[in-house]
This record gives sequence, structure tokens and C-alpha cells, in this order.
Amino acid sequence: MIGVYILDVEGAVLQRFLYTVDPADADAMRRRAPVWRDAFDNFVFEATRWAVGEAHADSFSGACLRYRAAASMGRPVPLVPLDVVEKVGSIVSRWQRRAPVGIGELSEEEAQLRSELYSTVGGDHGDSPGSAGLRMYSQMWSARISDGFVHPAVGAHIWRINPATIWDDGAESRGPLIAALDIASALANRWEDEPDSRANIERQIMRHAHSLGWQ
Repeated sequence: MIGVYILDVEGAVLQRFLYTVDPADADAMRRRAPVWRDAFDNFVFEATRWAVGEAHADSFSGACLRYRAAASMGRPVPLVPLDVVEKVGSIVSRWQRRAPVGIGELSEEEAQLRSELYSTVGGDHGDSPGSAGLRMYSQMWSARISDGFVHPAVGAHIWRINPATIWDDGAESRGPLIAALDIASALANRWEDEPDSRANIERQIMRHAHSLGWQ
């Protein structure tokens, strides 16, 4: 199973910034996180690929396989509430690889487990599993930024998504975590377009991220 790795994506964003940022400044934007926090965040990032409209056939299954195989499985994750870690661990522990029902599709059992993950961690607001998955994705990025494990501009660039292009059940009714996706997009665009205001925009991104996170 080919994985989607959060550190690779963050690195690719930094490479892109080399076209608009001095290399020394770009190098200073690098951040490091505890290995087990990277493993947890990578699981959320990969497991929510379907919710953000970028899933490949085994994204959820691969996320479960890699997270369960991690040597530190079951230990506390830095700065992530224990109840969140336990919810994820409970679902991953019940995952079993099943034969897909078609090309690019999960088995019914795996699809149900993915929906359970989204609603349990992202919150069941009576809307679609995809919306719950977007909340989970948004919560992970807001926490990763506010905890200082990714530079605000890099994090906001990846955090941003236009949910209206994916799910049509009314973004305005799905709470602050989904609204945050559009806010992150606006701030990320401003950061690129307004080089003289970048320090202020980074502070805005941090304030916005601090208002969400794993609560």
C-alpha cells in the first residue's frame, strides 16, 4: 500500500515557497514534531483523504495498517487528548483488510469503519460522513499549527480546502471547523500575495488555529 506522508507534503509546500521566499527564510520555516505525534497526525491526514476528495483505493486501509504497525501504538500522543487517541486506537484495532467491492472502493465493513472514525472523532452533526471527516481533518491541522509542529504558512496552505466543491449539504451549517477551511484558504492566499504583511498574517493564522485544535 502506497502511503501519503504528511512530512512529504509539508516539504513540498516549502519547496514551492522557494519561488517567493528567500532560501534562508524558507529553511527557517522548517519545524519538527515528536515522532509519535507525526505518526498520529499522518494517520488522520491519510485516513481523511476520502473526505477531502483525494482518496486513492487504499487510503483508509493503508492508514490503519501503518498506524497499527507503529511500534508506539497505544502510547499517549504529545498534546493530543487521551480520549481522542483512544477513539482512534479503538477503531484502528478493529480494522481488518477486506476484499474491495470494486476498483477504488472499500469493502462495506471498511467503509462503515471509516464513517465511524469520522463521526466519532470529527463529530456527528447529523450531516454526511464526509462532513465529519472534514471536521476531523480541520481539527488535526489547526492543532498541528497551534502546537508549533508546522509553520503557520505551510500549515494553512495544506489546511485550506473548498468544502463546497466536495460536499453540498451546506458548509454554513457544519460548524467552525469546516468554516475554518475557507478562512485558512484566505489567509494562505494573503500570505503569498502580501509579502510585507507576512508576519501579521502568520499571527492571524496562529490565533485562528488556537481557537480550534483538539478540544
